Amino acid sequence: MNFFVNEGLAAQGSGIEHAQVQRGKLFRKHGQSFKIVTRVYNANGHRDLLAWQLNDAEVINMYDYYAGTEYVPDRIVTAEDVKWGGRPVALVEPMADKPETFMAFEDSERTRFLGRIHVDLEHENRVTMVEVFVDRTMAADEGLLHMDRPAYIGFHLHNLHASDTRDVMTTDENNNYEFDFMHMNDYQAIISAMPRQTADVVARYAPKATPFTIPVGVVPAEIREANRVPMADREPNSVLMIVRRAPDK
Repeated sequence: MNFFVNEGLAAQGSGIEHAQVQRGKLFRKHGQSFKIVTRVYNANGHRDLLAWQLNDAEVINMYDYYAGTEYVPDRIVTAEDVKWGGRPVALVEPMADKPETFMAFEDSERTRFLGRIHVDLEHENRVTMVEVFVDRTMAADEGLLHMDRPAYIGFHLHNLHASDTRDVMTTDENNNYEFDFMHMNDYQAIISAMPRQTADVVARYAPKATPFTIPVGVVPAEIREANRVPMADREPNSVLMIVRRAPDK
């Protein structure tokens, strides 16, 4: 079994999710088993799978797994349905200027604030997120390194690992990878998107883990195998692709 670990798999994903799903579909095509493992709770997770043409058997959300709710009928949860750990709820009301956000209070005078509830107005006012104030989402890195069962674990750099692209050898790490670099020799592989990044990582950190270069982008087969349009027949000054506008892109 091949496991791809991620925080979530929302209907509108980033390049990481696209890469994982396309990789999974390639595995499926060749009869190789895989599961995408997600750590962050997503109330719409099972519905969002349909947008990726995945099924429940190909994705494991850790909340579902440990609660034994991987295969349950869909149920709409509204703001009024949210439980607050036994604390009484006197008032749940939408914000005047943000109808997609509800405020919950323990008293009708609105002096004891419980938290905020965010709903999806386009999908039956389903709850999408609840804010109870000390919580913070984290990736699965630390948990992976404490696994007792044998597994081949890879540390994947899907974007820049240094905070300053002009000085990748001494600048601070991208804070998303700070923990991983502190424990990089606990992994069996370090995967970079480009040969140059692989060389930079090896030169700076001299990891014991095996370095690999695996491009993040995926070109679908129907595009790769389509007939090429001669350059003379192409429309000039047309946009071919748009990605996130950021210095590291």
